Amino acid sequence: FLVTAETADAQAKFKALSGQVTKTSSALDKLGGSFKAGLGVGVGAAAPLVAFEALRVAITGVANAYKATVNAASELQASQATVKAIFGSSSAVISAAAKDAAQTIGVSEAAYARSTAVMGALLQNLGYSARAAASETKRLVAVGADLGATYGTDTADAVMRLGAVLRGEFDSVERLGIKIRQTDIDARVAAMGLDTSTVAAKSNAQAQAALSLIYEQSKNQMGQFAARSGTLAVE
Repeated sequence: FLVTAETADAQAKFKALSGQVTKTSSALDKLGGSFKAGLGVGVGAAAPLVAFEALRVAITGVANAYKATVNAASELQASQATVKAIFGSSSAVISAAAKDAAQTIGVSEAAYARSTAVMGALLQNLGYSARAAASETKRLVAVGADLGATYGTDTADAVMRLGAVLRGEFDSVERLGIKIRQTDIDARVAAMGLDTSTVAAKSNAQAQAALSLIYEQSKNQMGQFAARSGTLAVE
C-alpha cells in the first residue's frame, strides 16, 4: 500500500506512545484519541489505530484478570476466616482438605470452605463438638461429591441437600437417591440406643441417626467422583 507522510507520522507516533501505555482503560482511551487526530487518509493510515486497539483490548484483559484474581484471593481469605471461627482449633482438618478440594471433589478451596463452614455450624448447633463437627463435615462433603457425580449435580448442591436432612427436610435429598423420613430417624435412634432425655440430647441423637442413614444409603456410590473424574480425564 502507499505510505503517505501522514501514515508515516501516525506510525511514528504509535511506536513512541505504545511504550507508555498504562494498565488502565482510561489512559489507553486518551492515547487512542491522539492516534485518531494524527492519522491521514488511505489504507495504510488505519493500521496504527488497529494495532493500538488490539493492544488496548489485551491490556484491559490483563487488568480485568488481575482484578478477578484479587477478588478471588479476598473471597478465599474471608472463607478461611469463617472456617477458623466455626471450627476453632479443629479448623486445620478442614483447611488441609480445602487445599486439595479441586482435585478430590471438584470445588475450589473457597467453595469448600464455605460449604464446610455452613455444615459445621449446623452440626455444632445439633450438639456436636467442633472436633466432631469437623470430622463429620469432611465426610459429608465427600459423600456429597460422590452423590453429585452419580446423579448429575454439583458438590455444593448435593451438600446442601444432605444438610436439609439434618434440618428435618427430606424431599430434596431424594434427588440424590436417598429416601429418609422422620419415622426412619426415630427408629434408628432407638436401634442405636441414643440418649433422648433432654431436648439437646434428642437433637443430637436425631442428627446422629440421620447421618447414619445417609451413610448407609449412599455406600454404593462412594468413590464415584474419583472414578468419573478419571474417566473424563482419559476421554
